Formats: sequence, C-alpha cells, structure tokens
Amino acid sequence: MSRMPMLHPRSARSIAVARPMPRGAFVSTLTKTDVDEVHTLRGAIEKLAAGRACTRMQGEGFAEMDAVLEQMKSVDTKIDPEDAVRLDLQFHDIIYAYCDHARVQRVWESIRGQVTVFLRARNASFPDFLDVGYSEHKELRDALALGDPQAAQDGIDKHILGAYERLKRLNLPDR
Repeated sequence: MSRMPMLHPRSARSIAVARPMPRGAFVSTLTKTDVDEVHTLRGAIEKLAAGRACTRMQGEGFAEMDAVLEQMKSVDTKIDPEDAVRLDLQFHDIIYAYCDHARVQRVWESIRGQVTVFLRARNASFPDFLDVGYSEHKELRDALALGDPQAAQDGIDKHILGAYERLKRLNLPDR
C-alpha cells in the first residue's frame, strides 16, 4: 500500500488515503466487444479527421504520406509485424495531425494503443501486409488527395473495414 496526501473536499486539512500498489502486468483478452467498440469509435473520429485533413494537407502533408508509402512499397519479401504496425500507425497519424482538431487528436491518442494491439493481432493472424499494406494505404491517400471530404470519409470507411472484417473472423470471446 502507498499513502498519498489528499485534501479533504470539505476542509483544507490533508488526509492520507491508502491505495494498493500495482503489481506485475495485467493481461487482457481481446474480445468481440472490444473489436466492435474500438472499430466504431475509430471509424467515427477518423472519418471526421479525414474529412477535415483532406482540405488542409496540401503538398507537405501528402509528401509525408508519400514517404511512408515508399517505405511500405519498398518491403518486398517479408516485413516484421512490428514494422507493419509502425508504418500503418505512422500513416494514420498524418491524417490526425492535419485534421486541425485538438479534441479529435486527443481521442485518437487515447485509443491509439488499443488500435496498436488490434493491428498486432490482425497482422499475426493475417500476415498479408505485403499484399494489402501499400495498395490499401495508397488508395486512401488518393481519396484524401481529391480534397473532397465525402470521398475522404468513404475512403476511411473502406480502409478500416478491411481490418475490422479480418478481426471479426478470429475466434474471440464475446466479452
């Protein structure tokens, strides 16, 4: 137990509150509910982010995306699953960086770790990054480049649906 001083809400005096210290690692099981909740939340915020980013990115933002796409494209035989996750997230981070919406960016940061776990599970179970990683992200980049918010949102829908459909095929517990 650790003790930390706290101010009592009805007075200015300090009280000690005992709380258990964390021990070891907490292992969580990925569930169908987790996949569904994160997918629907990500879809909502990433559609908003893409709709805004596509009108704000200009040359610099697309150059950043193109650099990530070149890294994806240059993988020709085998990719480490962690590198696949890193490149995938790096690409999507650009969309959030250019959406010019601090709250959307904070929500993304709050679920990014969970998305990372899901991408790892997806890549471990479906090691098809060499086949779809570059092409699916290039297609999304091209939708964003149109500068049309609806086209960008449709591109996001199509893009993240693929990963979601793969994760749904896993034999996960409901809750």
